[in-house]
Amino acid sequence: MANVQQKARLWFHESKSTITVQGIIRLEYRNCQSL
Repeated sequence: MANVQQKARLWFHESKSTITVQGIIRLEYRNCQSL
């Protein structure tokens, strides 16, 4: 069970950072567009 929890936690962490990166890229893209 611990292994599954570790995998779930790792996946959650990775997906969270991916969402953060996408959000940052989106903000940067919007800033470039407005310029």
